[in-house]
Amino acid sequence: MTIPTRSAGCLILAALGLLALLAPCLAGDRPLLVVYAGGGIGSPASADLLRLVPATGPSVAGPAQPTTAVTWTLLPPIRFDPLSVDLDARLAPPGKDHWLGTDELGRDLLSRLIHSARPSLLVALIATFVSVGLGIPAGAAAGYRGGGVDLALSRLIEASLSFPSLILLLTVAAITLRATGPSRDAEALASLAVVGGAIGLARWGVIARYMRAEVMRLTRSDLAAAPLACGASPARVLALHLVPAGLAPVIVSAAFGAGTAIVAEASLSFLGMGVQPPFPTWGQTMASASLHGARYWWLLVFPGMMVALAVGSFNSIGERLRRRGSGPG
Repeated sequence: MTIPTRSAGCLILAALGLLALLAPCLAGDRPLLVVYAGGGIGSPASADLLRLVPATGPSVAGPAQPTTAVTWTLLPPIRFDPLSVDLDARLAPPGKDHWLGTDELGRDLLSRLIHSARPSLLVALIATFVSVGLGIPAGAAAGYRGGGVDLALSRLIEASLSFPSLILLLTVAAITLRATGPSRDAEALASLAVVGGAIGLARWGVIARYMRAEVMRLTRSDLAAAPLACGASPARVLALHLVPAGLAPVIVSAAFGAGTAIVAEASLSFLGMGVQPPFPTWGQTMASASLHGARYWWLLVFPGMMVALAVGSFNSIGERLRRRGSGPG
């Protein structure tokens, strides 16, 4: 039995989503389950599911019994902390101890790739929300109002599309990347927001252009005339009738844009302007491969495969949505 091509992208994306969600329970040195001598049970790994930065240290102490003896523990399948440095194992090739090898600091590559799924997908999500959140209102206003409003917004859209996206990404990242917070999680969130926001700013014009074209087409149809004849305000017609009816090409573009965001994050990380350490990302690992040459091929091949899988899944979903919107086939 073969899996339809149209379903493969959804399945891969769902698997990557689960990988990101369950990363602390799949890879790390913090136990999945701890049984204490006094009868208590704890799960340090599960407690880390909501942490943005991987926790360090093999904690087995429960909040109520920090010194209670431990009688039994269950560790994750991959028993290496993604941030743990082991210089004795640096640049080790794939083997029985480290299945995908280690990086230049001796950190397990498989563990880092698993934990990298979370920031990489979060960047894509943030970038998509920013581009859609800016593009839909701007495109809808330009398409519906016309005249001077359309002229001004259209010139702004064209300017954003003509400006080199990489230059814009580097400029925004360089200005705002030093954002910090009171904790490592806060700093990681600030770093994610900056990179994702910069990528979204580089793509909002694409969303706005599609939204503008759809609203202009629908404005001349009965979909706009009927509610106006019933006394609905123009703002209500635009928000409740025209925008929802014109979302199809926007959703397709957003799906393709999510894949582009992952590539953009990897490109920024390659230049040292992406999500900042200690948060591991696929782009960071690929960037470190450039410092060591083809001899240490695993530093490039395996994270490159993860990026390709994520981008391919988003593109597959976008292509399926595009074909569905264009008719049978």
